[in-house]
Amino acid sequence: MTDPNPYEAPLIVAELADDEREQFERGKRPLGLAILSVLHILLGMLLALGIVLLVVRPGQSGLPPITITEMVVLGIVGIVTVIFIGSAVGLWLGTAWGWWLASFTYAWSIVANILTIVLAITLHGGRGDVSAPAIYALLSGLAFNYLFRSNVRRYCAADSRGAAWALAALFGIAIVLVAVHRLGIALALNRL
Repeated sequence: MTDPNPYEAPLIVAELADDEREQFERGKRPLGLAILSVLHILLGMLLALGIVLLVVRPGQSGLPPITITEMVVLGIVGIVTVIFIGSAVGLWLGTAWGWWLASFTYAWSIVANILTIVLAITLHGGRGDVSAPAIYALLSGLAFNYLFRSNVRRYCAADSRGAAWALAALFGIAIVLVAVHRLGIALALNRL
C-alpha cells in the first residue's frame, strides 16, 4: 500500500487488492495460533529426526536392512510428520486446510488417549498408570477448544460450516482411524 493522500477520500475496503482486503478483514494472527504453529513445526522436526534415527543406526556403515515392521512404523511416522509440518504451515498462514489438519491432530490425540486410559483401567484392573495419557488428552482438549474460538476460525477462514458439523466430522474420522489402528495392532499381536 502507498502512503495515504490526505486530500483523497478515506480508504474503502472494496478498493483494496484481494490479498490486502483479506488481510484487512482477518486482522492480526492470534498469538495462540502462532504458538501452536511453532509447536507443530517443532514436533514435525522431532518426528523427522526419529525417522532418520530409525533408518541410520549409529556404528553401522551403510543403510541396514529394514524389516516389514520397521517399514510400517516409518510409513506411519512419515505420514504423521507430514501432517504436523503441514498443519504448522497452514496455521501460520491462516488457511482453512491448516486449521482442519491441526484440529484433526488434536481430535485424534483426544480419542487415542481416552482409549488408552479406558484400556489401562479395564485390562489392568485400575492399577495402570494413566497420568500421562490423561495429561495428553487434557492438553489436546485445550488446544482443540482454542482452535474452535470464533476469532481463530475466522482468521483461518474455517467458518464455512457450523462447529457441530466440524466436531462430528473430526471425531468421527479420529474414532475410525484409532479403531483401525488398534485392530491392526491386535491382529499383528494375534490377540484377537
